[in-house]
Amino acid sequence: MSNNFKPRIPKYQNLADDIKAAIRVGTYAPGERLPSLRQAAITHAVSLSTVQEAYRCLEDAQLIETRPKAGHFVTRRPEHLLQEEVSAPPAYAMPAAITELIDLVMSSVQTPDLVSFGSGYGDQTPVTPGKIERAMTKALQQSVGVLSRFPAVCGHDGLRKTIARRSLSMGCVLDPNEIVLTTGATEAISLCLCALLKPGDTVALESPTSFGFLQILEALKLRAMEIPTHPRYGLSVDALSLAMRDSKVNAVLVTPTLSNPMGTNMPIGERKRLVELITQKKIPLIEDVIYNDLSPQAALRRAIKSFDKEGWVLTCSSYSKTIAPGLRIGWLHAGRFGEQIIALKTAFSGGNCTINEITLMNLLAESSYSRHLRRLHKMNRQVLQEARKTIERSFPQGTRVTNPDGGSTLWLELPSKMDSQILFKACLDSRILIVPGTLFSASRSYLNCIRLSIPRNFEKSHIKALQRIGELASSLLKESGS
Repeated sequence: MSNNFKPRIPKYQNLADDIKAAIRVGTYAPGERLPSLRQAAITHAVSLSTVQEAYRCLEDAQLIETRPKAGHFVTRRPEHLLQEEVSAPPAYAMPAAITELIDLVMSSVQTPDLVSFGSGYGDQTPVTPGKIERAMTKALQQSVGVLSRFPAVCGHDGLRKTIARRSLSMGCVLDPNEIVLTTGATEAISLCLCALLKPGDTVALESPTSFGFLQILEALKLRAMEIPTHPRYGLSVDALSLAMRDSKVNAVLVTPTLSNPMGTNMPIGERKRLVELITQKKIPLIEDVIYNDLSPQAALRRAIKSFDKEGWVLTCSSYSKTIAPGLRIGWLHAGRFGEQIIALKTAFSGGNCTINEITLMNLLAESSYSRHLRRLHKMNRQVLQEARKTIERSFPQGTRVTNPDGGSTLWLELPSKMDSQILFKACLDSRILIVPGTLFSASRSYLNCIRLSIPRNFEKSHIKALQRIGELASSLLKESGS
């Protein structure tokens, strides 16, 4: 289905984008005071409330800070934490072979008394268990007789309509009848890859990328082409274009909003360029929008799919990051490839648990979901700020760390002599779980990097654990003579 829907960008968002650009080019320097609300309103010919909302967006993005009775100031980047750099992966495709290392990390989760920074999910379910139980009780009352018959392959009609309505916030007008419900986002992405490719084909993706993506590629015997990626602005469309010119690329797999592990956000203009490129080359693109609701900025929630006019974009997601991972419900919209997807879904797994689907529909239909997201944004922002402060104080000189506009993960680049796999083992001996950077690359790059998933129940034990990681990293570097 074509997407001609163009969401109107609010005035406050345009103003926030202008100020953000001014900060980026140095018009406003770190620590400099911004114009007062009244001054900004006069300068930009907008209302005071528009300026207030724009400044709030910039605060959410950690670009400015409010000082009581002093005004708004550009946030100072801690001098100890260096600027991020664009990744430089190998310029050729290779098999993904990381399952053994993933198994080692994931099996460590069972270690007793573990302080974990390893899971992509927080220690707390995003929605309270009581609320989920009430929604499931209501679903049971609405589901009399459903367990006595096979569920529909594409899923419950009510949930598909609810997802289509929520997709409007991503700029997408999706036909509910073309949405397929799956067992989590992993099945959604796997179905897309199975429908599009054969063993030995090449998938272009961000570098570093989700180790879950690499695990799927390994299982399907597909090759990974890693594309240079900026820690704030995501996959390089220019580098992807060169890769398509010089090598055979059969599909693209990207997470444009808050990609895992770096938390990158691809600029809207680059998302449009990406669609133009894959449409011109007639190469399908699988878009993972699982983190879009975790972005506090409405503009960055816009999906690549919203620019797709010819059906080359397949969009996949789930609500595991914002509601509950245990419901195991994902979804996809396959564009021009819908028939192949439905055939595979029918053959592989058939329909899902209808009761879980109705439970999710009830949770999404409640007007409180938007308020829940705002609370989630605030919690994530607070714990990331606290974690970055601790890293600044505790980690070795030369450490680089991302500063994502949303989500709850941090990507750290330690000094070049650091071996993150040795650090992983040393942390595990101290009952701390981190994820070594080599898991996020088919080429086993990023040996001196780690990913930290910061839990929403961030407390003293987590601060002490971060301090301990810094101590261990410093000690290992000293031993290596760095």
